Amino acid sequence: MLAGPLIALAGGRWGTYIGLPGAPIFLTDLLFAGGAALMIVSRLRGSTRAASNPPTTLYVVMAMCFGAVLMIGIASASVWSLNVVRDAVPFIYLLALPLYVAACEAIPRDRILRAAMLATSFHAVWYFAAVFKMISPVQVPGVGVDVFDTRGDFDGIVCGIAIALLLSSGRRHLLLKLAIAAMALAAMVSQGSRAGLVGGLIILAFAASARTRWAHLPQRRAGVLVATAHFAVASLIVLVSLAPALPEWAGGLQRVLVTDLSGQSSEQNTTTARFQAWGLIVDYVNASASARWFGYGFGSDVVMDSGALAYLSGNPAVRAAHSFFFTWLGFTGWVGVVLAALGLTALTLACLRRMRREMSSSLAAGTIVSIIAAGFIGVLLESPFGYLTLVFFAALSLTRPWAPAREGSVQRDRYVPGVRRMHAH
Repeated sequence: MLAGPLIALAGGRWGTYIGLPGAPIFLTDLLFAGGAALMIVSRLRGSTRAASNPPTTLYVVMAMCFGAVLMIGIASASVWSLNVVRDAVPFIYLLALPLYVAACEAIPRDRILRAAMLATSFHAVWYFAAVFKMISPVQVPGVGVDVFDTRGDFDGIVCGIAIALLLSSGRRHLLLKLAIAAMALAAMVSQGSRAGLVGGLIILAFAASARTRWAHLPQRRAGVLVATAHFAVASLIVLVSLAPALPEWAGGLQRVLVTDLSGQSSEQNTTTARFQAWGLIVDYVNASASARWFGYGFGSDVVMDSGALAYLSGNPAVRAAHSFFFTWLGFTGWVGVVLAALGLTALTLACLRRMRREMSSSLAAGTIVSIIAAGFIGVLLESPFGYLTLVFFAALSLTRPWAPAREGSVQRDRYVPGVRRMHAH
C-alpha cells in the first residue's frame, strides 16, 4: 500500500498518472486496492494484529464527516461513470487511513523514512533538471501526462520534504546529500509557484522545530536544521530588501513579493482569474435549490458547466477548480463542503496532537499543513499526487515512532532518546 504514496513522492504529477491508457485508472489505485485486499484478508485470518493506536475522537469525527461527504456526492450523481469513482477516490483514501496506519506500523520507521528520502531525492534531481531546462517533458504511452511534466505547488512541497530528510539522515554520503539538498532548494526557489515555495518553507520550519535527534544524527548536531531555518529566514529578509533587483531565476520569491498586479487581471491561471472562476462556480451552485445544499454530485463537470474553464487552463479535460473547496462545493454543495472542511480540520488537529520530539513527526505534521494550505489555491487535494501524500504523512504521524517487524519481536528504537528497546506488545 505504501508503494503508491512513494510513487507520488518520486514522480509527482506524472508518476501518479501512470495507468491504463484512455481510462482514469492509475497504477497507484491498483496498488492501493491490492494492498488493502491483502491486509483485510490477513486481518480476517488473524495473521496480523490490530493497529496499536485506537481511534481517537478527532479521527471518529473525521471519518463521520468524510463518510457523509462520500454518500452525498454519490447520491447526488445524475449519471454513473468512471468519473464518479474518480471524484470519490480522495475520500475513499482518507477513510482508508487506518489501513495506512497499520501498513506503517508493520514496517520499521527507519525503512519508511529511508524510502521516502530516496523517493524525494529522485524527485528533487529530475525537478531541478526540468526547472533549469536541462530536460524536457517526454510523452510515454500509458502515462496520462508527459514524463517530467512539473506541477510547481506540489513539486515545491516535495523539495522541502527532501531537504528536511536529507539534512537529518546522518553523515553517510554527506556530500551527495548536500548536493541534492542544494538542488532541491534551488528548484524550490526558482520554480515560480508561490504555493510551492511557501509550502516548502512551512515544512522546513516544522522540521526545524524538532528538539531532538533523528536517526543517526548525534545530539550535538541536532541544531543543523535549526541553523538551516535561521539561515533561510535571514536570506529571505535580505531578498525582500532587494526585491526590485531579484534575479530572473528567483521565480518563487518574485511571485511572493510581487506588488504590481496589473499583469494579473484577465489571464488564465492568475490570481484574479481564479477568483473570477471560483465566483462563477459559487453562482452556478447557488442557482439550483438542490445543488446549493448537496451539489451536482460526483462525475459532474462544474468547471465546464459554470463557465469557469475559460479562466483556468481552458483545457476541456480539466475538471478541477484549482481549489478543493470550490471543487467539492460543486460536487457536494454547501453541506458537503462544510463537512469536508470539518473532516480536514479534525485530521490536522489529530496529527498535530501526535507531534513528538523527533524530527520525522514534525516533518509529517508540517507536510499535512502545507498540503491543505496549498490545496486551497491549487489542485493538490483534487489530484492523486496530493491526497496520496497527505494520507501517507497522516498515517506516519498517527503511528508510534517505532514499528515492530513481527509480533513478539524486540527491536531498537532510534528515534526517541532514552528508549533503547521496546517489546511489540
